[in-house]
Amino acid sequence: MTNHWFGVTDRGSVRDLNQDAFYAPETLVGRQESAQQEGRYTFPSAASSGVPALWAVSDGMGGHESGEEASTLTLQLLAWDVQSRWQKLYLEGLNPQEFIPQALLEISAKLAELSQGQVRPMGCTLTGVWVPGETQPAWVFHVGDTRLWYVHAAQNELRLLTQDHNLAFGRTDGQGKNILESCLGGGMLNPRIDVFSLDVKSEDVWILVSDGLEDGLDPATFETLVKQNLTQPVLLTKTLLEKALPASSDNITVLTVAWK
Repeated sequence: MTNHWFGVTDRGSVRDLNQDAFYAPETLVGRQESAQQEGRYTFPSAASSGVPALWAVSDGMGGHESGEEASTLTLQLLAWDVQSRWQKLYLEGLNPQEFIPQALLEISAKLAELSQGQVRPMGCTLTGVWVPGETQPAWVFHVGDTRLWYVHAAQNELRLLTQDHNLAFGRTDGQGKNILESCLGGGMLNPRIDVFSLDVKSEDVWILVSDGLEDGLDPATFETLVKQNLTQPVLLTKTLLEKALPASSDNITVLTVAWK
């Protein structure tokens, strides 16, 4: 199994700073007004060595510059923890639904520690996927309102795999979209952390996005663009960003992972 991934992030036309960040193998993009990165991933020969198969998007919040610091720092801590501890714990037979939430709670506590004395404590949302090995299922972890979309090329059915942790989720009027019920840091004492497994198959496509994308694209247009460009991850990612930017009032990040 190999994949081709492509990520973009953009400050947008309204916000002063880009508080989004994303991570892919050997790549961390944060504290940048706009950026794009591309790569390909092949599993190492030994499950306990090599670069971890990890993709994640984080959307920061807090006072001036605190948000971009929170999202970037969270991804730095996450990548270090996956490489130094998660793989070992998994090989020892521990349950990811137990050790992943604990790891994210430790990151949340670190953000809280760094926020002491701030009027608006730094915090962030986080959605990611980690694959322990080539023949193993992936593990999805999610806090907040960043999203993971899934589509299998042969079936061409787009599915949202995560639930937004805000007051608007499940409502048709969109009220409460900006009121988060869970995040890392941000003064949240007991964040909701969703962790679940996901089979990895050839022709799977994952699309991780910050909430700024939905702010600029209606669901029908999003689905149409995904299906039209599904076999070309670079074009798909760039097209989603381009179409969402004019109408979005937020930062936008899109990270597409296409498996072969």
